[in-house]
Amino acid sequence: MLIARGQMQPTEDELDAVVFEVLGKLEAYLQGIAREKGLHGRDLKPIVQTWVEDRLAEAGA
Repeated sequence: MLIARGQMQPTEDELDAVVFEVLGKLEAYLQGIAREKGLHGRDLKPIVQTWVEDRLAEAGA
């Protein structure tokens, strides 16, 4: 995300901002799924794991 924004050598504050942005997206995604499907914490665990793995793959990790 930072490279796409032209930040080749981001500062710690810029990294923190991206981490919180991604976590905010995850939270919104999970809240939407939980409401839509009536899921609870343990039901969301595999969804969270898949989401995180997908984001890491996108980042090339």
